[in-house]
Amino acid sequence: SEMIPEFAGNWEIVKKSAGKLVLQSNHGTLSFIAYNPDKIAQANQASHLAGVWKLGVKNDENADVYLYFKTPDKLLLYLQGEGFTGRVSGRWFFDEKEQSVLITARENLLKGKSFLKQVSPTAFLLENKGEKITGTRLQQNAADREQLPSFENISTMVENNGDTTNSPLCSETFPWYNREAKEDYLRHIAALEYKKSTLLEGFDVFVTKDITAHLSFDENDGTVEMDDIFTPLPMADCSEDTVFYPLEEPFEYALSGEKEITVPAGTFECLVIDFADDFNESRARLYMIRNRPGVYAKIVTITKDFNEEIYTKYELSGIKGTFTPQKISPVIGKWILTEIIRNGKSQRKGEPFEFVNDGRVLITRAGEIDTGRWTFNSDEKTVLLDFDGNPQPFSIEMLSNKSMVLKNKSVTYTFIKFEPDTAGTAPENPKVTGYWMLTNTPDPYRVMHLTDSYEVFDIDRIYASPLEDNYPKREGTWLFNPETSSIIFMTDEYESLCYGSRKISRLTDQLLVLGEGNDRLVFIKIKPDKLVKGNKASGLTGIWRIKGRNGTYNYYDFTDPFLFRKGASMEDMPKTGLWYYDRQNKMLFLGYQMHQLEGFSKITSISSTRIEFENSLIAERVE
Repeated sequence: SEMIPEFAGNWEIVKKSAGKLVLQSNHGTLSFIAYNPDKIAQANQASHLAGVWKLGVKNDENADVYLYFKTPDKLLLYLQGEGFTGRVSGRWFFDEKEQSVLITARENLLKGKSFLKQVSPTAFLLENKGEKITGTRLQQNAADREQLPSFENISTMVENNGDTTNSPLCSETFPWYNREAKEDYLRHIAALEYKKSTLLEGFDVFVTKDITAHLSFDENDGTVEMDDIFTPLPMADCSEDTVFYPLEEPFEYALSGEKEITVPAGTFECLVIDFADDFNESRARLYMIRNRPGVYAKIVTITKDFNEEIYTKYELSGIKGTFTPQKISPVIGKWILTEIIRNGKSQRKGEPFEFVNDGRVLITRAGEIDTGRWTFNSDEKTVLLDFDGNPQPFSIEMLSNKSMVLKNKSVTYTFIKFEPDTAGTAPENPKVTGYWMLTNTPDPYRVMHLTDSYEVFDIDRIYASPLEDNYPKREGTWLFNPETSSIIFMTDEYESLCYGSRKISRLTDQLLVLGEGNDRLVFIKIKPDKLVKGNKASGLTGIWRIKGRNGTYNYYDFTDPFLFRKGASMEDMPKTGLWYYDRQNKMLFLGYQMHQLEGFSKITSISSTRIEFENSLIAERVE
């Protein structure tokens, strides 16, 4: 043997029996026991040692040692030192009579025969060459490994996501996107604590250690610096304006959805991001806590070390800062401000408030996040709200798990609890979702889309076909309040079609009436897919012109199968609206205020080049 030269040469057999062999030479004596796989497997199984253990002592290289007694007789060792790791394999044989375990592995700490002094479901004590070695059992929990998309799937997700500028990640209502909101939060944090867990491949256990990232705030330039702890993910420079700070923005990433997760620090609502780095052969998933900008609840990475995949997860275990924790559970959470009464005058509202348990209150106004502070005084039953350095006390007039009323001398705030899942179970809700066209205001025919996921879109511009690509932007969210039979629109107060809380006066499969009297809005339900199909088959698609009484032409562009354009020339068509053709009644509907054609117009004849209307107007096709 070249590896063990002392084995080379002639050895005399001094003893040979069914169970033992002894050889002798000038090198010394070698003793062997018979290898009986069935008996060894049976003895090892009965030893109570099978499983993964962490030794209580370090080896000669000052490395932590993880030991995996596999059945029937395979042994794996994982060595983790400062800046290095290693693996060793061997065999193990338990002798029930001697209460000993024989280990054949190239690791001096356990090499040879060790005597088992104690063993329990959670710990053991071995003695090897006079040295006592303890072990603590680790639970095999590879099932906790989160499956990340493959490189190919992430590329497909990135491609399908398309332009991310309209995603929740790039919304002003997402605090991470607002640099001032992020810095205002992080400046109050001294340290973030995480549990870093690395999966030992082949051992099916996570090795966990506590790590801490310290933060510092620069009052001069308003930047926050944080320790680099998320290896191998690169940290962003504190001056970079990236939504992912404190991490660098990935070159390509996909928004995988929103999810509520529980980590040692608590339960958080997160945006989930997946990305891959082909150059470094790494993949990662980020959980960005919605209401704690700059703080990740969890990060999962998969990297390559030669041919071995290394799976690591970071889970938030603590946030240390200067916040004042608030423990009144009925107030903590998401609310919607539905009404303000000031000087006896009521004002309709639809502003989301979030009372965070660290003493912050987040308010969404006009598509942006404002941050304030709140404190609960249990003795006086008051809430102190501070948005501009001028704290205002409010008495709690009413507080339940569904509604809250705060009042002081000049103003009264009425809130309802933001529970979209609960509201979604209301029987009227399926009738509310869909496309609705406004019919009774000075600016009629605008189309509003209320989605099943509680989003609100106003469709009033042509961008492309199909219809889904015509959304200029996401206006906000909506919520059905079954207690008041109203819809609450959390949108822009000045730009959106609907805003605030509006009572449902009438609701059928085809009609939605919000409010009463002069404040009433009347909508009819439309089915875009059906309208688009009919419009495509109408023979009207294309560009037409109609001569007015003054001799000038107006041009109508029906190229898009749902929205039309109108103007004084083919190059200038600023007016847009909904159009559809009722083939059965030969009626053309144009949803826009104008003098020539508005609302329904009866068609008397259609050809490939000419349309004649009952009101004597004639449209000519423009090639």
